[in-house]
Amino acid sequence: MMERVFGPLKCFKVGLLLVRRIRLCVAALFVIGAMASACASTASPYYGIDLSAVYADASTETAQIQALARRAKAGEKQAQLALGIRFEEGEGVPRDLEAARALYSQAAEDTQLKHTAFISDGGATRAETVYTGVEKGLEEAADRLRQLEQSLTGQQSRPAAGVNDAEES
Repeated sequence: MMERVFGPLKCFKVGLLLVRRIRLCVAALFVIGAMASACASTASPYYGIDLSAVYADASTETAQIQALARRAKAGEKQAQLALGIRFEEGEGVPRDLEAARALYSQAAEDTQLKHTAFISDGGATRAETVYTGVEKGLEEAADRLRQLEQSLTGQQSRPAAGVNDAEES
């Protein structure tokens, strides 16, 4: 039986190959870690809506609200508007005008569109934020926000029932 002997050049090439594979594994672990972090952040409540629960029937109102909340949390303006309307009207969620105000505000504001790019330079991988434009805010959300703030201001300045009646007597 003949024993195979590697020369120094062959050992060097094998070493380089191993280093490249290790770097790829590290980069893959970095990406997996970033994805796991993103998934973990969706499990926390969003305006009191539990995002970690899983529903067997996605057609239930609770599952639909949860899906809407996930989209709103991810920055989807239509979902922020729709969830704000639900909070303002108390439809499927407890009525919460402050949550509605915050969601309308998010949906109404212009947002800088950004993405994360993973760039590899000679084996080292780094994440960079790339700005790709501006997403315009929703006019309907701005209108609802103005109306809600006007109604809240009107409620605060309006005297309690019966106060004017006592003064007029």
